[in-house]
Amino acid sequence: MSNLYYAPTKLYIGSEEERVGEIIKEMGYKNILFVYGKSSIKKNGLYDKVVKSLKDNDLNFIEESGVEPNPKVEFVRNVLSKNYDIDFILAVGGGSVIDTAKSIAVSYNTNFDPWDFNSKKETPNTALPIGVILTIAAAGSEMSNSCVISNLSIEAKNGFNSDLVRPKFAIMNPVNTYTLPKYQTACGIVDIMMHTLERFITPYESDLADNFCIALLKTVYKWGLVAYNEPKNFQARREIMLASSFSHNGLMELARPMCFRAHQFEHVLSAVHDNIAHGAGLAVVWIAYAKYIYKNEIAFKRFLRLAYEVFNIEKTDNKEEDCYNGILKLQEFFKDLGMPQNMADLGVSKDELEDLSLRVSWNKTRVIEDVIPLTYKEMREIYELMF
Repeated sequence: MSNLYYAPTKLYIGSEEERVGEIIKEMGYKNILFVYGKSSIKKNGLYDKVVKSLKDNDLNFIEESGVEPNPKVEFVRNVLSKNYDIDFILAVGGGSVIDTAKSIAVSYNTNFDPWDFNSKKETPNTALPIGVILTIAAAGSEMSNSCVISNLSIEAKNGFNSDLVRPKFAIMNPVNTYTLPKYQTACGIVDIMMHTLERFITPYESDLADNFCIALLKTVYKWGLVAYNEPKNFQARREIMLASSFSHNGLMELARPMCFRAHQFEHVLSAVHDNIAHGAGLAVVWIAYAKYIYKNEIAFKRFLRLAYEVFNIEKTDNKEEDCYNGILKLQEFFKDLGMPQNMADLGVSKDELEDLSLRVSWNKTRVIEDVIPLTYKEMREIYELMF
């Protein structure tokens, strides 16, 4: 087994957004595609700062706005159809905006449809450079090599990984997250924890990586509710923002492979139900998944460590009960964040159980390698626990 750690993204931690034009200019780029979501960056004044900085540094820029949660390949296709003359993409937003920028970046100088990369039909071999001003701590896309896009026409949500799409820089000012709705803050906190838990619950040993995971989870568990309840608490926002970036840049999986099992279940959910926020779906998926596998010998010792070191469960002679109480403590944390607890909360009917199970198992042909192999049977049973 081999493992590569590569993290080329330069982080600017603090109020550096007014220097974004200078930063891009110093890198030698001139023609910028400025991608963002809807109205939030205009309401909080960030848009004006970015535009002024780009203009002050004599950079040409074109705007594309309207990126939605669970970003769509249809949006990417529309941007590419305009044949812009650009040499750099600036993404101002969270994971959806950044992943949209990544999809545009790998498709720009090719004749391929952007979905070809997410469906694994093609592998990226070129990409426009990307810079980020982060406004949502969640996906970790500001330092990661991943890009997840939805395709509405076939109700699919797929990702690809390529180091070509790791951003050149990310500007991270916690103040830019102050005006986030509480629900988005909560979804982001769940997503950060899931990126870390998926890497920690593994059959592969790496003491240093395990300790990184524990430290990051303890930080998010400590500061998550503070950020949720006190949106202008600078330290809480900063801690969560940093956790977002390092949960998904490869540090948590040093010397071991990565397998995102719970994410596979959620991607199916939010592909079929586009209104389900990724973090909200993961909150339901993870608890069911954890309750299903925690008694496995490999999983048990890791869940037990989480119970004691992260969720502060008092040790008793009944380790199995301690372990399960750790899972319940995380479920309670999600509830305190206003996250859904089951499929009914997500608006998903039990009539959909079979369809979801077939989708995630690729019509019973797929096996997800895990602490226990997940076939159609196990996948269906895990989904059933969510209802």
